[in-house]
Amino acid sequence: MVLAASPAVAAGPHGEVSGWRNDGTGVFSSATPPLEWSAEKNVAWKTELPGPSHGSPIAVAGRVFVTAEPDLLIAVDAEDGEILWQQSHGWRDVFPDERGEEIEQNLRAAAELEQRIQPLRKELDALRKAEPPDEDAIARLEERIKTLEAEHKGLTAYPPPSSGGARNTTPTPVSDGARVFVAFGNGIAAAYNFDGERLWTTHVHEPGGGADHSASPLIVNGRLVVHHGALVALDLLSGAEMWRTETQASHGSPVAVNAGDETMIVTGAGAVIRAADGRLVAEKLFNTGWASPVPAEGGVVGERDGRLIAIRLPDANHEPATADVEWQGPEMKQRRLASVVVHDALAYSVNEIGVLDVIDAQTGELVYRKRLGFGKGRVDPSLALAGGRLYASNNAGTTIVFEPGREYAEVARNELEGFTSSPVFEGNRVYVRTNKRLYAIGEAGKPE
Repeated sequence: MVLAASPAVAAGPHGEVSGWRNDGTGVFSSATPPLEWSAEKNVAWKTELPGPSHGSPIAVAGRVFVTAEPDLLIAVDAEDGEILWQQSHGWRDVFPDERGEEIEQNLRAAAELEQRIQPLRKELDALRKAEPPDEDAIARLEERIKTLEAEHKGLTAYPPPSSGGARNTTPTPVSDGARVFVAFGNGIAAAYNFDGERLWTTHVHEPGGGADHSASPLIVNGRLVVHHGALVALDLLSGAEMWRTETQASHGSPVAVNAGDETMIVTGAGAVIRAADGRLVAEKLFNTGWASPVPAEGGVVGERDGRLIAIRLPDANHEPATADVEWQGPEMKQRRLASVVVHDALAYSVNEIGVLDVIDAQTGELVYRKRLGFGKGRVDPSLALAGGRLYASNNAGTTIVFEPGREYAEVARNELEGFTSSPVFEGNRVYVRTNKRLYAIGEAGKPE
């Protein structure tokens, strides 16, 4: 079986759908982006943002939507980079009554208690390193810390807006062409029109699991699918819960894939769920870790035991449901944090230290392996195919452009300030969300 990108994403009212990696494939087939740029060259505009984020931007209908810590969704004018509006998503936004105030007081108390515990931990570490160690003093301090930590657990029933760094806003927004939808690590999901009017907001996940959440929401079959604890489908118009399926969440985002007459949702932990009703069809087929699975024709490309694996999805109408392994690729010792691109019967994969594997998507055989030579910086951003070329980036802000095919041919190497999100391609632009700014790479003026 030759795997080719085959997502199952329905168009919105204006025919535009944009979310994580465009439609989950990382392929931006209509884009014609520039090949070369720097912090000064080919920059149409750059806009300071109020906080960091690992989340990627999305570009739709003349706007760029991006998130920022601690809980912001921001709309930016694609023509000039002006911030049009921003909305926050704290607990009072979901629970405007006494419950929201109680949660916020709880979190403030937890933060103050953590400030008291941190110096005690440092003192304990120093006591343990002393020669000779004062065992009585160590025991007293350990007991004091244990008591405070027990109190801390009682205060942090709800996850904080951010547990350090930029974790609450890692999920990428998604749009159906008329509205924009967003989900956060604290379990809050919301919908807006393009003028910034809030249409609805809800809390999809019970307390406790906000740290490091990164799975992006997905629009499929007229519903917003959010994977936070359980996989939950929400009505696009009202935010009402349509179905909920208990299945393990992962850092990778779920994708929608056509499988026969059915649309399936495939998670990073290798679960297959029927989009129509949330029925769990299969589980634990693979585990992509930080990366996302990639839709393919009748199947999906994931990862298992350090190897890329291609799976033909099971038929949800037959029992027992079985998934056939079409091929598995060579072992990669380092982690794949970046998601894969599948194009013209080849699968492109980069690991965290910048080693590129190109794999035959019919047999799983290695076509070639190439160290890209990024230098410093881990490879977190996912691969993308735009304008007929592949784009690979690392956290230090280097982006390498190379030709697809069975031999490596580098086209350009570009430098920008550091970023961990994945670049997005729309028309003749590249949008890059760095740690501090949103860049529009391309010609100034109205984007084509």
